[in-house]
Amino acid sequence: MKRAIAVFTAAVLCITAAFGFLLFSFSERSFRNEMYTVYGLCGAFIAEYPGSEKTAVSALNGEAGEYTEIGQTVLARYGYGADRSVISDPEYRRTIILELSFAAVFALSALTCGALFLKYIEQRKKEQDDIIVSVLDKCVSGSLEIEDLENAYNIKNDLISDELVKVCEGMKLRSDILDEERDNTKSLVTDISHQLKTPLSALKSCFSVYKDPMHDAEREEFINRCETQINKLEALTGSLISISRLETGMITLEPREVSITEILIQAVNSVYYKAADKNIDIVTEELEYITITADKKWTAEAIANILDNAVKYSPAGTEIKIRVAKMFSFVRIEIEDQGAGIPREERNKIFERFYRGSGDIVKNEDGTGVGLYLARRLIEDQGGTVSVRSASGGGSIFVVQLIL
Repeated sequence: MKRAIAVFTAAVLCITAAFGFLLFSFSERSFRNEMYTVYGLCGAFIAEYPGSEKTAVSALNGEAGEYTEIGQTVLARYGYGADRSVISDPEYRRTIILELSFAAVFALSALTCGALFLKYIEQRKKEQDDIIVSVLDKCVSGSLEIEDLENAYNIKNDLISDELVKVCEGMKLRSDILDEERDNTKSLVTDISHQLKTPLSALKSCFSVYKDPMHDAEREEFINRCETQINKLEALTGSLISISRLETGMITLEPREVSITEILIQAVNSVYYKAADKNIDIVTEELEYITITADKKWTAEAIANILDNAVKYSPAGTEIKIRVAKMFSFVRIEIEDQGAGIPREERNKIFERFYRGSGDIVKNEDGTGVGLYLARRLIEDQGGTVSVRSASGGGSIFVVQLIL
């Protein structure tokens, strides 16, 4: 818009300057013609009457008004009477015609420039409106691309451009979030279906066989199998509820100053009996008093999930070590087991939802593949990190870092 106004103003100024110069030229020409006539009259009068020079100069200066009537009477005899006008004089008539012609040209040029300027403005406005409508339509339909944001940046009105870009970026972000949530929902439904299929099929088979006549020992065995599958379903349901609460924001973390010792005691107590059944010792090195800002309940549950994983995949009679070190801005917790270890290519995958390793030991143990996923989410939502590496003597070392 500013550029168009500058061009239009420059054009009008140029035309005005040209018109003014032409008017000045015509006026100068008329003035010179008039002075030439006066020179001729004065010369002829003074040549005829040498002593009348002062009288002629006084008349030219307007100081000889008494001679005006005499002059009009004499000149009227030769066609220069009082009824003579500018139009009747050929020289002045040509000048007036030229001036009127150039005035018409100036007016026409100004109108043309104005019309072209208005057309340009209207065209630019239409282009801008088309861009705005197109971008907003794509925002609504969810088909916004990077090119559309570039078009929004090209709108000449900075205020509208900035606001439109904000709207587009906001809509794009929401669209991406919705796409991600839709993909997560599909993945979750698939994972749940897969997780439910195995125990439900096992239960169905057990109850089918249970209806047939059998010995008490066989009946007792099938009852135990049913109980096992029901426990699996119960554990899966609990995991799904935890995932749902976490991903929908129903779990509210309330960070408070808490001792790291209290968190570890709560976590170890939750897996103590399971470790005792396998004769696995959980050894904690001497701890100094360290406080962190964290949610005690959910942080303890996250660490308990890691300990549960260590107990589950460690051989009977082994040991799990817990080490704590205070760093400058965080506390580092290492949980080392003596299990089979985790292949390098699976060290990131084990923290994915419902992922279980490919090893035979993993396949032979019950599990839903949710514990480590929940542990990672709970720790990361508090600004911490969880990672795993191989231990020097075999097994794995899970490293949890929490903000002080």
